[in-house]
Amino acid sequence: MYERCVSLDPSYASAWARLGRARWLTDKYNLGSLEGLRAADEAFQTALRLNPNLTLAHNLYTHVQVDQGRSLDAMKRLLDRAHQRRSDAELFAGLAHVCRYCGLLQPALVAHREARRLDPMISTSVMHTYFMLGDYERALETSASDYGYGTALALAMLGRVEEAVSLLQQRELAKPWRLGKLYLTSLRTLLEGKCEESVTVSEELMQATFRDPEGMYYLARQFAYLRQEAQALEMLSRAIRNGFFCHQAMVRDPWLDALRARAEFTELLRKAHHLQREASIAFLTGGGPALLGIRSEGY
Repeated sequence: MYERCVSLDPSYASAWARLGRARWLTDKYNLGSLEGLRAADEAFQTALRLNPNLTLAHNLYTHVQVDQGRSLDAMKRLLDRAHQRRSDAELFAGLAHVCRYCGLLQPALVAHREARRLDPMISTSVMHTYFMLGDYERALETSASDYGYGTALALAMLGRVEEAVSLLQQRELAKPWRLGKLYLTSLRTLLEGKCEESVTVSEELMQATFRDPEGMYYLARQFAYLRQEAQALEMLSRAIRNGFFCHQAMVRDPWLDALRARAEFTELLRKAHHLQREASIAFLTGGGPALLGIRSEGY
């Protein structure tokens, strides 16, 4: 429908932005192709060329940028825009998403709260921020829009494994998208104790072209839980290299405990900390603390 909309009116910027999201989302969980990501990017570029101030496009484009490995670029762009338009919820929703990728969890939470203050109905990815903080209760409470994986993971971390398995079984039947279903199946079989099957499905995901670096991190922690240390280290390295360097989560995540004695893991933590520090400096120089009303040392 969005493709039809822009064919009828090629100057309609908002439709191009929504088309970009639709192209990105359907490809992300199905093929994970460069072509799909490029097509989504082109739609967002068209939207922003038609209307550089379209905050809807600035928010939704963030998801494409993080899948392109450009989380720091996205954060800088959103900080600049949000200073110009402090009353626009879309910009703060984008910041709530990308700050987590950059390891800035408290700014991500504050940005989410500001987005919701400005627009109580706006959608954000705050569930994953709470998960990275180890607050699994709040992650579960804020998981209404999740497609199933994050909700089940929060349930599992709270010890509610049977509920998690039941939910995953239901969602596997409802979700036909190939890569999305693989994530659901890999987690369900892990929680059921079917380790070999979970490893097989997880390795299929590893060989696929799923581009979200946060998804790579989730897969890394599954491999670590399954004591597949080489695969876990490889996926963790990919996550960091592609723009998810949430050092705080990596330090505390109990599913990564099997890796902590490995020198390679220590080096990956060092790299994540360095990149997170770089992001913190960019957040500071970009006026992030003043924008969100937090102390410079408070993140």
